[in-house]
Amino acid sequence: MIQQPTPRKTDFSTIVHGYALADPYHWLKQKDTQEVLDYLHAENAYMKQYMGSTEQLQEQLYAEMRGRIKEQDSTVPEKSGEYLYYSRTEEGKQYRIFCRKKDINDSPEEVILDANLLAEGHPYFVLGNLKWSPDHRFIAYSCDMNGSEHFSIYVKDLTNGTIHPEVLHGADTAIEWFQGSHAFLYLSLDSTRRAYKVFRHHLGTEQETDALLIHETDEAFFLGLDSSRDGAYLFADASSKTTSEVWMMSATDTNTEFLSIMGRTHNHEYSVTSYGSALYILSNEKATNFRLMVANIQTPSVWTEFIPHRSETRLQWIFPYATYIIIGERTAGITGMRIQSLSDIQDFHYPDFPEPVYEIYPGKNYEPDSETFQIHYSSPITPPSVYNYHISHKHLDLLKRDTIKGDYNPEEYITERHYAEVEHGIKVPLTITRKRNCVLNGQSPAFMIGYGSYGFSLPPSFSSSIISLMNRGFICVKAHIRGGGDM
Repeated sequence: MIQQPTPRKTDFSTIVHGYALADPYHWLKQKDTQEVLDYLHAENAYMKQYMGSTEQLQEQLYAEMRGRIKEQDSTVPEKSGEYLYYSRTEEGKQYRIFCRKKDINDSPEEVILDANLLAEGHPYFVLGNLKWSPDHRFIAYSCDMNGSEHFSIYVKDLTNGTIHPEVLHGADTAIEWFQGSHAFLYLSLDSTRRAYKVFRHHLGTEQETDALLIHETDEAFFLGLDSSRDGAYLFADASSKTTSEVWMMSATDTNTEFLSIMGRTHNHEYSVTSYGSALYILSNEKATNFRLMVANIQTPSVWTEFIPHRSETRLQWIFPYATYIIIGERTAGITGMRIQSLSDIQDFHYPDFPEPVYEIYPGKNYEPDSETFQIHYSSPITPPSVYNYHISHKHLDLLKRDTIKGDYNPEEYITERHYAEVEHGIKVPLTITRKRNCVLNGQSPAFMIGYGSYGFSLPPSFSSSIISLMNRGFICVKAHIRGGGDM
């Protein structure tokens, strides 16, 4: 074996707030110097020799993992107006192809955007967002073609396939159309890639003439855009890690201005959507896990509590309908879906899901009056699946389950929820997945990952990569550690 390289130490230190902080490896920051490059090459050579005996296994694992991926696939269509929208992938192509069909039998496919064609000739390409206009004539889409994370927005006329001459530069990915389908809102980015301005763009005009509607000067806040379930209103929000503010405006009149719903109060986070004449607000005011409030469109700052705060359950998202509202909740680290009547607070139910550990999130559900609700489901042993939940019949209908190529049989595996007790008696959830014949006796190798920051939970979802480990006797664990918001 070659000797493991050791970086040299220096006596470099930095004075911060009157304290001397030793940084003996400060010189490694100069990554373009010959000394640093020589050291990195030596590290790589050492690693390659040290791991040399595993090269055949590495190649075998890589081939197995890649071999389970189905390159040619299609998403479940979602209805919007008279169309069914979906995307698909083709074998050997890197990007998605976005399509639609009329919602009638034997309707031909119409490709509305092929990201593979957009990427041609560019060393870097990311498609940020795609939004069709309410009349389904136009799509606005955003692209980053240089890795700057500053996107450019283009508009395509689907009646003839032409691209509008105006291009909006320096934008975020968010796009929200006005009902007339001749104008939309978008966000622009500052030099730090912070969304800080909301603009209104009219088709056929240059970006320089776009009206500035909101300018967020506080660098702690990022702007976002959304629209109501029935398309009647547009929303803009400013959010920091602890505080938010939401504005609303009519989606039918491009001459209106944004109205702040509740202003901005330190440590108050809230989000808003609407249906008909009602506003629905998730608010953490005196409610760490959020509570559901309602208000009238005409008096948006007058809130009434609808679902009170619960210490064991966090409210995450809402989809209002005419007579009920669907609420995404998280209890004991597991996501659930509450179907709540709007006329009777005692009239609610939860769909039953088939496994003890799983993750769900809502589909787009564009149609505000549908009797079904599309959800995405997976677990550590169940590949990504799409269900329609029939509200009145309380029934889950499986629409699609991803195909895992090879000999994968989920019946050969088991996933469970366990808890690790840490200081002060706190119990941290562990999602443990293994082959059924693998015994939990402390003798098996384990592969564990964890995340616990910024309130972002680590979902107990499916990953085909761990199959190769479990087939070799590994126990695979996701630790839902504190800071991630799972509990």
